[in-house]
This record gives sequence, C-alpha cells and structure tokens, in this order.
Amino acid sequence: RLWLLAALGFAFAANSLMAQADSKARETALRFLRENPARFGLSAADVADVRVTDEYLSKNNGVTHVWVQQQYQGIPVYNGLFGLHVKPDGGVVHLAHRFVPGLAGKVNTTMPSLGANQALQLALNNIGLSDRAMPSLKTKINGQNMVFQPGDVAKRDIPVSICLQPRRDGTVRLAWRIEIDQINTSDSWNLRIDAQTGEILEKDNYTVYCKAGHAH
Repeated sequence: RLWLLAALGFAFAANSLMAQADSKARETALRFLRENPARFGLSAADVADVRVTDEYLSKNNGVTHVWVQQQYQGIPVYNGLFGLHVKPDGGVVHLAHRFVPGLAGKVNTTMPSLGANQALQLALNNIGLSDRAMPSLKTKINGQNMVFQPGDVAKRDIPVSICLQPRRDGTVRLAWRIEIDQINTSDSWNLRIDAQTGEILEKDNYTVYCKAGHAH
C-alpha cells in the first residue's frame, strides 16, 4: 500500500508540474502577443479579446504550441487563428496568422436579425434538403451557441453558433456557422450564413471526392 500511495503521489506531483508548465507557456504566449501587435500589422485592440483554443507540448523538442482565436465582444472570427510556439527557454516562435487588422471597424453588427432556426432552414435549402422536416432544437447553450437534433437531414447532431466571417472585400459579417453531416450523401458541410440577410457567405465541404466520384 505504501508503494501505491507513493506512486499516486508522484503522479499527482508530475501532473501538477505539467499543468504549471502549460499555464506558464500560455501566459508567455499571450503576453508576447499583447506586447507586440504592431509586429504583425495589428493594433492593441485587435489582440485584446482572444481565447486559447488549443495547447499541446511537443515532447521531442519541449516546445508548447498555443493556438489563439481572435474575437470581438466575445464572438469568434472564423478561422481567425494565431499560432504561438513557446520554446523551453521562454522564447516565442511565430509564423503566419489569420487575425483581422482593424477588426472593430470592419464588423457590421453583433446582433443577429436572423434566428438560428431560420439560418438552419436556409442551409438545408442550399444543400438540397428543403423537403425534409426541420430538426428540433436539442440544446441551447446560450443565445449564440446551440445544437439541433439530426432529424431526417444529418447523421449526427447539428451544431449552430454565431461567428464573424471575414470577406474578400475587407468587411467582416456576423454569421451563423452551421455544420451538417448530410444523411443521404458523404458530404460534410460547414456553412456560414449572414445573420442579417440570410446570404450564404461561405460554404465548405470536408469530404474530398476523387475523379471517379468516390468520397474520401
């Protein structure tokens, strides 16, 4: 029993040290970003509202990879990610990023005129499922994030969340992000629908088809 207690104690201590190291790397990455926005063509406001989305350690070189999401008033910018890689000596390595410069002046609104259920119906119409019954709401996390039942349209639950979609013209539109793993095909869709007008702003299919038409 003594050796078991000792082993548990050692494991607990090791986990605590790893958590502290991760926390330190996260703090180092965020401090670096907030102290150096101009190096990346950004302002202090562009990096003031961020959230760590992923963090992991590469055991072969001791580098902690911290991925940060740009937000505006708590709303995430779609694909607005910045990778910060913290070395064991505390140095930070950074590559390209997808933060939007001057974000606050480009966002059209933070209040949707279109409801999540309306956006989902538009998404279903767009992918050829307008004749199917509208899925029921399963979970409402808050006014900006919810999950719908698969119903007769999807293979699994349908997450719907608010986001900010950068456009090629430099504007940033409030949008509903909807992910549908279509029930009658191999397609797995990610649509961003304008939360004011209902326009399909962007539409991605995670399924890749070869020339013979087979899904991969």
